[in-house]
Amino acid sequence: MRSALILLGILLLLAGCSQGPVPRLPGQTEAPADFPTDPFPGETGARFKVVASESMLQIKVYRAGRMARLGHNHVISSRHLGGEVLVPDELPRSRASLYLPVASMVVDDPLLRQEAGEGFEYPLSEQDREATRANMLGERLLNAVGHPYIYIQVLAVQEAEEGLSATIQLTVLDKQLSKQVPVEFSSTACAMSVSSSFELRHAELGLEAFSVLGGALQVQDMIQVDVDVLAKSRSPDCTG
Repeated sequence: MRSALILLGILLLLAGCSQGPVPRLPGQTEAPADFPTDPFPGETGARFKVVASESMLQIKVYRAGRMARLGHNHVISSRHLGGEVLVPDELPRSRASLYLPVASMVVDDPLLRQEAGEGFEYPLSEQDREATRANMLGERLLNAVGHPYIYIQVLAVQEAEEGLSATIQLTVLDKQLSKQVPVEFSSTACAMSVSSSFELRHAELGLEAFSVLGGALQVQDMIQVDVDVLAKSRSPDCTG
């Protein structure tokens, strides 16, 4: 999950101080033009299509430093995950190929801030939210115009001491990061769901956390990531 989330962190604290219009962005919700019709050629198993409206990526970025009170914690979210999931008879061979339109990201949705609880109690103005989002999507950070998609691949699933873990690969700004993350998985013949909650650190992404005034105001090194995916079978036997 490389620069995807870290960059988010940097932009977020910056965002509270940066103002400007949100750049014009192509295709905020559609699939990439080069996304394969069959992401798993030659592989067998049950195939599921991600339901964007019932899936969510949520990222929390935290303020830090002696002057942290001057900054804000932020919740970044999107309900536009797309892609395909393959579930063979042997669970460890399960795969997923997902994409997220960068321009679909929302900053500090009021309801999500309320649900986030401590540290997110105060709603931010629309102006502050849009300033943060514009900074996040700009050329210096996620560069949503030049790199409009984040890609997430699930390469394998393993049994862990407590449940399951997955090997994932995140591609952001043409950079890649592989990571083991815990997952919760359930499926029926016609639908499957998977969720994961984990932390990323700036050092993992090869970046330094944003910091000014000798560290008095900065972005916390840790970023919290929560992903929930619902996908429905492509089988003609499943309807609805």
